[in-house]
Order: sequence, then structure tokens, then C-alpha cells
Amino acid sequence: MHSDWLEDKFRFDFEANAAWTDFLSNVIDDPKPEIVRIISHILNVHHLWIRRIKDMPVESGDWDTFEPRHFSRLNYQNFQETIDLLSENGEDRIITYINSDNEDMEKSMYDILYHILQHSAHHRGQVALLCSKEGYENRPEVNYISWSDTKNV
Repeated sequence: MHSDWLEDKFRFDFEANAAWTDFLSNVIDDPKPEIVRIISHILNVHHLWIRRIKDMPVESGDWDTFEPRHFSRLNYQNFQETIDLLSENGEDRIITYINSDNEDMEKSMYDILYHILQHSAHHRGQVALLCSKEGYENRPEVNYISWSDTKNV
């Protein structure tokens, strides 16, 4: 039901994250630690939720920090695992998991996937603001409307 819609949004999310991770890995020589921490958090939380959906152990904590050189690989891994989940067409199924406060929870897979998108967008906004304050030039300009226009040309 929602798979096509979600796949499109996760493609944008992947490309938006890739624009920022490429910028911080390849354009900025030594990005500020807070910026690296937030990008790492985006990637970690996406990973954490995918693992909760799949009922698998996580490989990193939500605030663990990675070297920028690892960002691209982690972003791609998250994207591929998400697309694989969507191919199963089970986005309406209920996922039971234990949250960060060690409480038993239930949510639909769709709601969890939508949360990942919102979480990433929120923190990319923080990264954009921090990069602007640092005076980093040639920052990525990513927004969904512009991105969707280019894919329909």
C-alpha cells in the first residue's frame, strides 16, 4: 500500500544524506565534532530502527560517532536494508520492540519508517545550521521538491 511512496522518500533521504556525508568526508578537511556526531546519529538511528524491525541486534548505539570516511558506506547499507524491507510489502505489520528506556513497545512498520525520515530531516537541518555558522562554503542544498523535479525530467 505505502511501499512505492516510502521507497521514493527513502531514495530522497539516501541522496540527501549522501550529499551531506560526501560534503563532510570530501570537502571539509576537519569537520567540527558536533557535526560529525549529528551525522553519525542520523545513520545510527536509521540502523537501530531497521534492526528493531528485523528483530536483530544493533551494531552501534544511537550516539556513537563514526569517522566521516565511513559515512557513505553506512548510509548505503541503511538504504539497501530499508529497500529490502519495503520489497516484503509488510509496512502495515506491527513491530514489537524494546525502546531506549527498556520499555516494551508496538508500532506499525509504516510509522517506524516514517519516523526515520522525519528524524533524518530534523537532524540534517541541524547540520545545515551548524555548517552555516561555521562558514563552510558550498554546502549541499537538498530539498524534496527540487529533488523530485529533477527525477521527473
